[in-house]
Amino acid sequence: PIITDTPGIAAIYAPGGAMIKSGETLYFHQLADTLEALGQQGPALFYTGAVAQAILADQQAHGGLLTETDLAGYRVLRSQPLAINYHDYTVLLPTASSVGGPLIAFALKLLASCPVADVAHNQFQHLSMLAEIMRLTNIARAAWEAEPDPARLNGHGFKSAASLLADDNLAGYRPKLIEALAGRGVLVEPNAAGGPSNTTHISVADQNGMMVSVTTSAGESAGFVVGDTGVILNNMLGEIDLHPGGFHQLPPGHRLQTMMTPTLVLHQGQPVLALGSGGSNRIRTAILQTISNVIDFKLDLVAAVTASRVHFEAGEMQLEGGIDPQVADQLEAAGYQVNRWTVRNMFFGGAHAVARREGDTQARLPWVAVGDERRGGSVAVIKPLQG
Repeated sequence: PIITDTPGIAAIYAPGGAMIKSGETLYFHQLADTLEALGQQGPALFYTGAVAQAILADQQAHGGLLTETDLAGYRVLRSQPLAINYHDYTVLLPTASSVGGPLIAFALKLLASCPVADVAHNQFQHLSMLAEIMRLTNIARAAWEAEPDPARLNGHGFKSAASLLADDNLAGYRPKLIEALAGRGVLVEPNAAGGPSNTTHISVADQNGMMVSVTTSAGESAGFVVGDTGVILNNMLGEIDLHPGGFHQLPPGHRLQTMMTPTLVLHQGQPVLALGSGGSNRIRTAILQTISNVIDFKLDLVAAVTASRVHFEAGEMQLEGGIDPQVADQLEAAGYQVNRWTVRNMFFGGAHAVARREGDTQARLPWVAVGDERRGGSVAVIKPLQG
């Protein structure tokens, strides 16, 4: 396994030679020191200072390609969120480097034109509706990504979602959705593959009603810990969905995209839901279904997150365990290629979420939170420091 491949990473995850087990404490002493130093010295420590020098020494020792110019020249993108209306709510999604945000926005705009609330949850009509929207989103993505992208090429910009979400573009897909749901049209989507990832998401709400949604990832990691910094290098260039051409195919300076999509939902201008997920290409379908479960089907947050999911990609419908087998039979009879999972699985993402508790005046806390068990999610209440 990658996390025992080198002595540095094995010392963290397999101290004494045995992998740590559930319930045991995972220690990152060196990383804690590095994070404390970053807090004191700022980002220059990482890009040009001692951590940068440790990364460069590690790269040189192991045949890596990162250079001093790469680190010193990196710029963090700051951007306004992509805001779309979904019924009476406003959904805020990331744009900078994230393809997940624009793709979820596209899918929600298609879903808004469907009578979702009039169909039974996770029954044939509902799941076929989701499958066709996912299929059309994949087709639209291929066309969108084929467009010239000079902003992303210079490394200091990101691909605009304007053409993908333009009214005339969406207008071309809605008739195709109607035809597909009526059984009159079958569209062939491009092949795509999403590799595994170890993405982590945190949704936070505080006593003042503020909410934060953060997603981060090291992929599966590359197995290397940088010197005594505790910093673990990622392996995102091996993420098939984000780097379909393989190694050394993107031009130099091309900013790598991501599917990570930390999301906020507002109602009447106030934050009511924060969520996000890990799961590579299933991130966007997990978030899409969780938002729809809350808004369209009025499910409470626990039910919205734990409900069985579907993922449609490359012509195949993945049905998570818990979906009625008779519904799977109906989908197959309608011509779908169905892969039946017998259990809930991390493949379908892990939607960690916190939401405002509406109408519950007896609740001790104004929030309800869910850590998706599919990906080891948990919930914690932290009391503010007294001072």
